[in-house]
Amino acid sequence: MPARLLTARPQPQLSKPEAEVAPVMGMDGTLALFNMPQGTAVYLYNLLPTEYGAQTRAGDRTWAQGLAGGDVRSILPFNSQVFGGAESRLFGVTPSGIYDCTVQGTDTPIAVVTFPDTSLDAGFCTFLHHTDPAGNQVLLVADARNGMYQYNPTGAVWTKYTSEITGVDPTKVAFIMNHKGRIWMIERDSSDAWYLPVGQRTGAATKFQLGSKMKHGGYLVGLYSWSVDGGDGVDDYLLAVSKAGDLLAYRGSDPAFADKWDLVGKFFIGEVPENRRIASETGGDTILLSVFGATSVEQLLSGIDPNKTERNVTAKIARFIRTAIADKITLPYWEIKFLMAENLMVINSPRRVNEDYIQYALNINRVSEESGGGWGLMRGVGATTFESYNGTSYFGTEDGKIKQVFGSLDGVDIAGAGGQPIEFSGLGRFTNYGSPANKQVTFIRPAFVTSNVLTYSTKAVYDFQLSEIVDSAVAGVVSGALWDAAFWDQAIWSGLSTDSKLGASQGFGRNVAIAIRGSAVQRSTLINTEIMWQPWGFL
Repeated sequence: MPARLLTARPQPQLSKPEAEVAPVMGMDGTLALFNMPQGTAVYLYNLLPTEYGAQTRAGDRTWAQGLAGGDVRSILPFNSQVFGGAESRLFGVTPSGIYDCTVQGTDTPIAVVTFPDTSLDAGFCTFLHHTDPAGNQVLLVADARNGMYQYNPTGAVWTKYTSEITGVDPTKVAFIMNHKGRIWMIERDSSDAWYLPVGQRTGAATKFQLGSKMKHGGYLVGLYSWSVDGGDGVDDYLLAVSKAGDLLAYRGSDPAFADKWDLVGKFFIGEVPENRRIASETGGDTILLSVFGATSVEQLLSGIDPNKTERNVTAKIARFIRTAIADKITLPYWEIKFLMAENLMVINSPRRVNEDYIQYALNINRVSEESGGGWGLMRGVGATTFESYNGTSYFGTEDGKIKQVFGSLDGVDIAGAGGQPIEFSGLGRFTNYGSPANKQVTFIRPAFVTSNVLTYSTKAVYDFQLSEIVDSAVAGVVSGALWDAAFWDQAIWSGLSTDSKLGASQGFGRNVAIAIRGSAVQRSTLINTEIMWQPWGFL
């Protein structure tokens, strides 16, 4: 009798492949955690949205160190009228004074100004470049505690204002700005402002009363500009903000005449944090920091309540900013800056003891009406203040250093040695992939564009668990040409291949997100993440 032929019944394919786009749309705190759209993330630390993916942030190196007086509270750039001119200077400010930090590698820089009052908010400065009718340019500085100073590049001379201005005490001027060719000033502990004649930096200042119009009270924190096309051409509005949160918006050419100067809006944005550098003009809008978060002046003047979450460049991180400001509103170092070299708008927040500094970073190139902007968080950057100078970004530190944003390693010393890899972490969107059933992710494969050692671990996170992963990471080594540095048609691009490691996962749940954590010694870009999942048990 012939042997029975045994055949195996084909088994159905249970595993399903998926591809997750890198979070190019950034963090979005306006979304429900369930079924977030592709390209969004719950959190991103040191992975910043770019046009092609999520890229690790830049590193830093010490530019100058040993500034006496403690923390660096301000950085003052003076840009020469001649491109690359020798008159350009970079100054760092601590509570004790102003220091010349122009030369890279400066150790224990010389004090060019010694402050008579080193208490409280000494060292927090605002500044402007002023060019007089004869074409001479100077740097004007207002220290929050010590008043006005002037830097003249002719002879590299610093002078303190004492009697050069009348009508206001220049030794008490805590804030300075330029609006339509006029220098505007605010005295310490005052709710009013003063302005000089057009084009002048000395002479008689005229008082402009604002306190009576601010119904919530408090001192005048700052004056800021907003450039807008109001229908009859581009114009600049003057914005006045009080500590309690009143915002007045003025439009016109001459505040001395009622028919040439109009109050076009009165708003309440909530109490502002403990710094005068709380505004930044970018992308046709001015952003203000307050307990309501990051408020768009453009939307305010369009009639949108600042306490509501709308679709604008700040909405995605509004609730994170609100929580942080409410918790740390009395702490210094809050500021908002546009860093041109990095294409970033950065909101710097203070830290408590044993906390990291956190910066909220918006990639300006990702801003559009559809995307609303791409936000990420920078961590491990111990910045007290940021500034741009000669096409490069700089920041101050608590231990008397000025650091340059440079390269791909953190903490490179003043001699150019040492440094640590950039640590990154992210949690992508939660989704059920169209199935309400329990599921288990069996494989995870992220795709990075990189040119050196990249160490990371991945994990499937189920049902809205939001804590960072702490799994042991595995290193992958690639070699080849450096992206953004090597020459096209000459370099060998094999080193830019994606990492090929597959990672297994444990656990199961109805909704899943992919978490990643690692470190990089070169700037690396996450392009996408491929996974395999299969049904697991019953509903």
